Amino acid sequence: MAKTSTGSERFRIQIEEQARATAATQERNSQLGQQVNDLEDQLQAERANTQERINLERAEREQLEERLKEEHAERERLLQEERTSRLEFEKHMMAKFVELSKQLGTQQVPTKRVDKENSNPNLQNILLQRSSPNKTPGSRPTAISSNALIQAAARQSRMFKAMEPKN
Repeated sequence: MAKTSTGSERFRIQIEEQARATAATQERNSQLGQQVNDLEDQLQAERANTQERINLERAEREQLEERLKEEHAERERLLQEERTSRLEFEKHMMAKFVELSKQLGTQQVPTKRVDKENSNPNLQNILLQRSSPNKTPGSRPTAISSNALIQAAARQSRMFKAMEPKN
């Protein structure tokens, strides 16, 4: 026969069940606390990793911006150098054209071709029969206008540029 439990035994059984439930709850709380700590550690590591990537990307961007500035400055320097070179060339060509024009105007160009032409008596007559810029026949040599010299210098400059090898 089974004994009927007394009030004190029932109370003791309840206390034991509550103690077991409390222990299980504490164990579960401990496990959850450990999971929270692990997740916080992972989050902190991820934040540090993200910040490191941000810093690396920022440094890379700054390097690229600096290199871009340097390349821009170099491009501007080369453009200025090209402009200066072109101006010097055009000045030099203009000086040569002016000199040549003066020499042609005063017939002072001592070249083999001119000497050959001058040795041809018919050439002198042909030159004298040529019309001057105002279309009246005369013995005056044809003068080259400054505009014509500038245009010729510009054409000459473009020809030299076209002939230069591309780098």
